[in-house]
Amino acid sequence: MPGLKGSFRYTKLTEIPRIQRLSDRQGQQERKAKLAQRLFERGDQLMREALQAQPVQQASIIRAIDCFHQAIEARPDLEAPYLALAYISWRLGRSADALALLNTVQAQRLYSARAEALRLRIQT
Repeated sequence: MPGLKGSFRYTKLTEIPRIQRLSDRQGQQERKAKLAQRLFERGDQLMREALQAQPVQQASIIRAIDCFHQAIEARPDLEAPYLALAYISWRLGRSADALALLNTVQAQRLYSARAEALRLRIQT
């Protein structure tokens, strides 16, 4: 089959470990993305329950904050955990901390209309 010789790309044996490393890296990124999503969802649930309860449930807020911090560690490029932490800080009367978190979002170019809306609520 002389016509097929140039149409196939043969993988050298030395390329196989590199391909496996790339595959491992992609798998690790996918696992981190799923972990960050689960942590954010759990933190969001805890935050809603804690802030709706009267009096505010401090233990649930602490667990929610921990979940959001872990989500940021897993995927620092996600906006939602930063916004959630900023919202909690604002609701707890720590406006300066909330604005600092929003500045972090802006510095990482994750800024959105939701972040701007929260900033306006905090500043008014």
